[in-house]
Parts: sequence; C-alpha cells; structure tokens
Amino acid sequence: MVKTRVFALILVLASGWVAAQSLTLEEAQAYAEEHSFMANNASLEVQKARRIVNKTLAQGFPQITANASYINNIELPVQVVPAEFFGGEPGTFAEVKFGTEQTMNWSATLNQLIFDGSYIVGVQGAKAYLRTSRDVFEKTTIELRDIVTQLYGQVLVSRENARILEESVTQLQQLATETKALQAEGFAEVEDVDQLQILLNQTEQQLAFAQNFAEIALEQLKFNIGYPAEDALELGSTLQDLSTGALSLLDGGRDFAFGEHIDYRIQLDQLEQRQLQMKLAQSNYLPRISGVLNVGQNSFSDNRFNFFSNDGAWFTNSYAGVNVSLPLFTSSLNRNNVAEAKLAMQQAERALSEKERELKLNAVRAKANYELAVSNYESSDAQVDLSARILTKAREKYSEGMTSSLELTQIQNQYLDRQNGYTQAVFNLISSYTELQKALNQQ
Repeated sequence: MVKTRVFALILVLASGWVAAQSLTLEEAQAYAEEHSFMANNASLEVQKARRIVNKTLAQGFPQITANASYINNIELPVQVVPAEFFGGEPGTFAEVKFGTEQTMNWSATLNQLIFDGSYIVGVQGAKAYLRTSRDVFEKTTIELRDIVTQLYGQVLVSRENARILEESVTQLQQLATETKALQAEGFAEVEDVDQLQILLNQTEQQLAFAQNFAEIALEQLKFNIGYPAEDALELGSTLQDLSTGALSLLDGGRDFAFGEHIDYRIQLDQLEQRQLQMKLAQSNYLPRISGVLNVGQNSFSDNRFNFFSNDGAWFTNSYAGVNVSLPLFTSSLNRNNVAEAKLAMQQAERALSEKERELKLNAVRAKANYELAVSNYESSDAQVDLSARILTKAREKYSEGMTSSLELTQIQNQYLDRQNGYTQAVFNLISSYTELQKALNQQ
C-alpha cells in the first residue's frame, strides 16, 4: 500500500511537471502552428483541396457500372394474334403467351470520357484551388505568428506593469508606516498620513487590475495557441528579449519584391480563377464526346430456378458506341456567360494592380511606424530612468522632512506614468516590428 501511494504521488508530480511547460516566443509560435484552431482549420482546407483535385481527375477516368436483375412473371401477359397464322379461321384471333416465367440478366457498362472542354478547365481549376489553399495556409501561419507575438508581448507587458506596481506598493507601505510613526511623535501631519494612504490605496487598485489583466492575457495566449486551459504555462522569453529582437535591423538592403508577398500571390490566384471561369464559359461551345462499352448475359427458365445449374443457358450480348453532344442554340445563354466571365476577369486584373499599390504603401507606412516606435522606445527608456532617480531622491527628501506628501504623491504618479509609457512603448515597438516584417514579407 505504501509503495502504491508513493508511486501515485510520483505520477502526480510528474504529470504536473510535464503540464507546466516553458515556451519561448519562437516555441509558442511553433506550438500554435501545430495545435491552434486557425492552423488546423487551414490545414484541413488544403487536404480538402487535394481531394477535390483527385475527385475532378476521377471524372475523366473509366467508369464501370454493373447491373443484375431477376424477374418472376407471376402471370405472363396475354397477346392476341390472327388465328389463321396457326391454321385457324380467318378473321379470328388466338390468345398466346410469350416469354418464360423466370428471367435473369446481368450487364457491365464502361463509360469513358473522350473529350470535354469543361472537364479540362475543371482539372485546371481544381489545381488552382489547391494552390490557393496552400497560399491561404501560408497567410494563416503568418497571421498566427503575428497574433502569438502580440499576445505574448501583452502578457509580458502586463506582468511588467504588475511588477512595477507591486514594488511601488511595498515602498509606499513602508513609507506610510514610517509616516504614521513620525505623526505619532508629532513630526508629521495627519494630512501626510492620509495623503499617503490615498496613494497606497490607489496603487493597490492598479496592482490588482494589472495582475488580473495579466492572467486574462495569459489565458488568451493559451487559447490562441491551442494550449490546454487547465495546464500551467511559463513564458521562456523576457520583455527584454522581445525588445532586443525588435531593435535588430531588418534586411533593408534587399528591394521590396511585392510579387513574392503572400497577399499579392493570393490576389494572383483569384485572377487565375477568373481566367479559368472565362475558359469554362467558352468551353460550352465545344462538343462533348464519350464512349460506351456494354457486355451482358440473359437467361430464361420455366417452372424452376435453374439459372446456375448445368441445365441453365446464358445468352451473351454486347455493344459499343460513341456519344457526341454539341450545343447548337442556347438563346444567347453561352454568349452572356462568356461576357459575364470576361467582366469578372477584368475586375480581378484591376484588383491585382490595386493590391500592388497597396502593398507598396503598406511597406512605406510600416517602416515609418517602426522608426517612430524605435524613437519612442528610446525616449521612454531614458525618461523612466530619469523619473526613477527623481522618485528615489524625493523619497529621501520626504524621509528627511524636506518635501511634502503632496509633492511626493505627484512624483510617484509621474513615475508610474513614465513606467506605463515605457511598457507601452515596448509593446508598440514589438507590434510595429512584426507589422514591418509582414509588410516586407520577411517573416
């Protein structure tokens, strides 16, 4: 019993250790590509596209159909024929029955498409759809990596805000305790104690909000990467790691090749689809040719079921043929279909040209936003260092009775504002960096 309990405890501890994974940003992105709903759904679309290609190709392969039937004539139909055929009186009719009571037959028919313009275009369209699905999967992966980066950075920024507020709460609690002691000795005013208590309460509320927001951001990250909600998740990258990576220079020497951008390729796929729709409409003017081959056997019997005995006789029949279908008059239906497809193709051509201009504009705008984010980050970094020194000096002066609690409160709030500005600047730097990567197709 003791061994069993120890073993169970080991299993529990081991399972807990496995569940609490530590993922860096790159590992979280890789995890999302494998487990997230977005990635899995896009992967299924690619698999569906492959099946559509195979299904479309199969329509041009030989199709074989087998049929079998058994008929038991409970009552054979009666026919009347002139009696004189059998030596009877002219003008009279004799009643006769044709056929046997039981009939069995089977047949196999082979159909083969020889030529069909819509089939050829359909195969091309299925393959184009597969390419589009792959491009959409690639775009989904890029967007997913961007989402993970944003959420990962949001968790780190929220935790950094909470850490700063927690330090401030600790320092304010200590300062409030010291001020109460001074007030009891008559070296501080009651207003100073009240002012510090208000500031402490305000900072504690901000801390609770920041901690709650950090937990929500972590759950949002776990949801988007497909991580189990009940398992713990540790972040292996720090805010400094992300900001350092975002400050690394991009490949600025290479010209922006918009033709390689995933959004441009998807727009190009749409143009190809419109061109294929044009071909499909034109193919309706062409004939459809198919061949058929049929082989079968019939067997007949009276009174007893002896089709598969030695007494049963089977009679073979077969035929081969070619079917040709050519539309001669469609009341301008085909002509209007072609005209409509042509207009849609022209729209896709203009959309492709517009996408080229849009991508170039996005690249310029993303680069400008990134440079501004770098500048704001460097400025915020310097300001937070300066405000930290000012706050430290102000607390020393307050302890020595050289400054008022109101002034200390203002400096404390100023420090927190600078810290919030810094963490927001870090987040904006990370966001603008990923946006620039997307715009330049460098992810």
